[in-house]
Order: sequence, then C-alpha cells, then structure tokens
Amino acid sequence: MKRSKYNNGWKTIAIILQMVFLIVMIVTFSLLLSLYGRSMLSFTDIGEGSFFSYTNVGLAVGIVSAICFVLSMIYITIATGRNGEGDRIHLFRLDYVPTEIHFLLLLLFVMALVTFCGKLGSKEWEISSFIILAGTIVFLSDAVILALYLSLVRKIKSETFLSCSLTSYTVHSLKDGIRKQQLVKRGIIQFFAAACYCLAFAWLTFSWKSAFGAIGLFIAFVWLAVYFLRQAIQRKKILEGIEKISGGDLSHKFQIMEFTGDYADLAEKINDIGDGLHNAVEENLKSERLKTELITNVSHDIKTPLTSIINYINLIKMEGIENEKVENYIGILERKSQRLKQLTEDLVEVSRITSGSITLDMQPINMVELICQTGGEFNEIFEDLGLTVITRLPNEPVMILADGNRIWRIVQNLYNNVAKYALKDTRVYVELKEKEGYGHFCIKDISAQEIKKMPQDLSERFVQGDESRGTEGSGLGLSIAKNLANLMGGTFEIELEGDLFIASIAFPLINP
Repeated sequence: MKRSKYNNGWKTIAIILQMVFLIVMIVTFSLLLSLYGRSMLSFTDIGEGSFFSYTNVGLAVGIVSAICFVLSMIYITIATGRNGEGDRIHLFRLDYVPTEIHFLLLLLFVMALVTFCGKLGSKEWEISSFIILAGTIVFLSDAVILALYLSLVRKIKSETFLSCSLTSYTVHSLKDGIRKQQLVKRGIIQFFAAACYCLAFAWLTFSWKSAFGAIGLFIAFVWLAVYFLRQAIQRKKILEGIEKISGGDLSHKFQIMEFTGDYADLAEKINDIGDGLHNAVEENLKSERLKTELITNVSHDIKTPLTSIINYINLIKMEGIENEKVENYIGILERKSQRLKQLTEDLVEVSRITSGSITLDMQPINMVELICQTGGEFNEIFEDLGLTVITRLPNEPVMILADGNRIWRIVQNLYNNVAKYALKDTRVYVELKEKEGYGHFCIKDISAQEIKKMPQDLSERFVQGDESRGTEGSGLGLSIAKNLANLMGGTFEIELEGDLFIASIAFPLINP
C-alpha cells in the first residue's frame, strides 16, 4: 500500500529537521555577528587566516541551513492538517481558539522573547555557553511560534479563519439578536445605529475638520447606497420568483446564497411553499390518473356483460309474453339496463377526455340548425313533463368551428339536464345570440329541488344538484359538456339565481 506524503511520520521528520536547521542557522549567524561586531576574549587567540576560514565556513553553513529551513517550512505549511491525498483539513483543539487570541498570544510571546533576548545580549558569554543558551531559546521559541503558526494555517485552509473569531461571533450574535426582534423594533435599532454612526463622523468632519471623519462619512453613504440597492435587487428577485410560481412554474427555486437577512428567510419559505405545491399537484395528478384508469377498466368490464343483458332482454320481448307482470318487469329491466349503458358510455367518455386521448374533427357548425334539431328531439319529452320551451334564435346562421358530434353532445347534455331536474309545468328559455365575436347559447329552467351546491361545483364529475339523488342522473353530463367545450376552445358557465338554473356555452364566431 502506497504511503501518503502527508502522513504523520513525514510531518514529524520535517518538524524536527526544521528545528535543527533553525537552531543551526540562528546560532551560526549569531556567532558571525559577534565575530564581526566586537572582539570577544575567547577569540583573541584566533589568527587572521583562521578567522576568515571560520567565517566563510560559518556563512556557508548558515546559508544552507536557511535554505533547508525555508524548504522544510514550505512542506510543513502544505502538509499541516492533511493526512492523505485530497483529504479534508483535520483541526486540533488549539485550532478552535478564537483567531484574535491566537494573534494576541503570538504578539505577547514575541514581545517577551525580544525583551528576554535583549537582556541576555548585554552580557558576554563563552562559545559553549552561548551555543547551548541560543539553541535552547530557539528550540522553545520555535515550538511555541510554530504551533501558533500552523494553527493559523489550518484555519485558513479550512476556511474558519474569520468564522472562528470573536469578531465574527460578536457580529453574528448582534445580527441574530436584531433578527429575533420584531420588524418595527429591528428597523428602529438599525436606524439609530446608522444615525449615530453618521452623526459621529459628521461631527468630526464639520467641527474638527478631520479627514478621518470625512472618510468615515463617505464610507457610510457608500454603504447605505449599496445596502438599499441590494435590498431593491433582492425584492425584485423575490417578486419575479413569486410571479413565476403563481404562473404555474412550481419548479422555480430561489438561490438562498443570493439573499441576505429577512429576504433569505423569505426565499427559503417560498421554496418550501413551492415544493409543497409541486408535491400536492403531483399527488393530485397521480390520483387523477389512477381514478381515470379505474373508471376505464370498470367501464370496459361492465360493458361486455351489459351488452349481453340488453340482447337477452330484446330476445325476451320478441317472445311475445302476454303476462302483464312479466312485461312490467321486462320494461324495468330495459330502462335500468339502458341507464347503465348510458352511464358506462359517459364514464368512457370522461376517461377519454381526461386522458387527452380524444380526437376532434373541427368543422364549421351552424348553431341555429343544431339547436333546432336537438330541440325537436326533446319536444315530446318536454311535453310529457309539462315544460313549455321558449326559443329565441337569430334569423341568420351562427357559425362556429367545432366537432359536430361533440358539440351535439354538449347541447344534448344541457337539454337532458333540463329534462331530469327542471320543475314540471314551468317554462324553459332557450336563447342563441351573437355577442362580441362569440356565439352564446344559453338555457334556463326552474330547478325542481333546492340546489345547495356552488355553481362551479355542479360541473365536477359525479356531482348532482339533487343531493337525495332521487333522479336518474349520473352527475357526469355537465362535466362532460364543460370539458368538451374547453377542448374545442369554447367556454362553459353555470349560474344560479335562487332556483333559476342557467347553463351557457360560448364559441368564437367564424365567417360562413
């Protein structure tokens, strides 16, 4: 297994070599300075040739030691905090001490060291005593300074140099304290802090003619300009994001790092709301797909045996049974089977519309002819119910672009709705008119039962105005009419005025 060049063994060797090179360098250069600076009693017996020979050797040793010391320091600086290639920075307990305390300890130690060395330098020392004393001082000083230096290096590498400081802690504490205050209190605190700052520097500038005060005042104005500009930019981004989300783009997300203060919290909350809405929509779509699949499968499963039932009913009727009770039973079976057939067809139609699998054959349609034909089909039914139909149609054709079968289904469903739910012996108003480029068809009737639903709810699937479900309606007719109208580019609306039920559709007019 390949050993990493940053393992603890190599770093220990580098630290030891660094200390040795530093000691040799300091001692050597100290001796050379002593030789050149003043005559020491211990060196009086050294000849001139030997003096220059010693100084040259000492100078070479000092330079080599200095180079080796620098190289070892470079390696230690790179390797500290790392245990392997590409590893994260590992911190020690000393690294969690605030940065200001690090600098304070380093400054105090250097000041004490300089003072101590100044006192020792005022005395004369023997060579052996000087070497031992200098080596000991350098060793101890290097151990302390190196530990503080490497701790600062690890902080810089781990990006905690500023965050792990008393200043950062104080600033964040003030921010958190201000942020926890109510909005009004926070604004008052910020206003007074800015006002005091500006007044202080303004006083220095105008009363004492201080350049420092002018610089501080200029910085204050620049900071305020940047602050309000940044607030305006963040507010604009928030509004643009809200517009996108409200427009249906639920996947839109704010980058929290682009915001500060309350806007960062607001952006995060809006992201959470967007996620909630997105999840809710996804769940709703999933639920709708499951419902559609269930309706389709059940409808197809019912359709086959229902066809057989209807065929056998027809065969029984062909037998010419003269028993009145049996004929009555057969009539009931026929009506109920036809109702079930209509229900299955409606269910299949709803599932096709919902899934988008329906195909439209758009052609010019004369609404006047369509309404006349549909009304003729329901004349007998309305007469049996005592309903008087008052029809108001224009003399000229009203042309729209629609699928003939689908638009007929819409109108038929509206007439069927009147036949099922209208109060007997009342009037039904049917009206077709042109208005603002649209052909508007409207049918009005008096409901036989009190309608407790909201108008928008009546066009939902399986919703009936008659909560007792005493009629034979399925609650799908108006839903099918609304969806088909929307698919063909029209509109469908329901209005309620007491017991007056108003259903209307509108399609864009085309030239005949």
